[in-house]
Amino acid sequence: MTQTPGTVGDMVKKLAGLPLLFNPGERWHLGMNADVVGYLVEILSGQSLDTFISERICQPLGMTDTYFYVPAEKTDRIASLYHPHADTSLYKYSAADQNFYGMTFTPVIDPDGPQTYFSGGAGMYSTAYDYMLFLQMLLNQGELAGKRILKPETVRLMTSGQLGEIEFFAPGLSYGFGFYVQTEPIEGMKGSSAGSYSWSGLFNTSCMVDPPLQMVYVVMCQHFPVGSFEVRDKVDRFIYNDLLP
Repeated sequence: MTQTPGTVGDMVKKLAGLPLLFNPGERWHLGMNADVVGYLVEILSGQSLDTFISERICQPLGMTDTYFYVPAEKTDRIASLYHPHADTSLYKYSAADQNFYGMTFTPVIDPDGPQTYFSGGAGMYSTAYDYMLFLQMLLNQGELAGKRILKPETVRLMTSGQLGEIEFFAPGLSYGFGFYVQTEPIEGMKGSSAGSYSWSGLFNTSCMVDPPLQMVYVVMCQHFPVGSFEVRDKVDRFIYNDLLP
């Protein structure tokens, strides 16, 4: 979560030398899997991941504000990152703030820092509008405005539970390929749909695609640590309990 020197391929080669936490298929653990997939994309396409995403996803979908490294002329639009104090006031992270909760990250982009590491699992900047375009493409089974990005069967595979009986975060949830998948309605939410899928970011960003309701939504926050700010739960309950009939 920093402006890391080297490439994601360098990281994957180091990762290959580490022991497994457990045998594949025994349990689920959040890991570096998406970064490994990002490196596979680079190998199979012959392009860096940022070029591939720009040419094959962002440009066809009209996502004009999505980058690994924000161009200099747009850095004034980057949202600040905040942390809550005990008195509920907010502390704004600065460029000097690097290490918190055992993690190292870069809350302020350094235009002179390395810009060669393109993570498959984190680190992109975007806007709510761009992200909505991406989610609408998924809701449409891989197509938006006549531009097909994924095959329908690929989207169905990505957004279907792949864990079988393996325990995930909570009952009623499973993991697909890049999303957690709701396998049954959420208790206490009258309109929540089995078959919806979602993911959340480190700074309390989140999204939801609900195919049964033909609905997508994006919540963009810049608030750390994750889980300290219950926006996602409030948004879910507002939409499903109050907004929907």
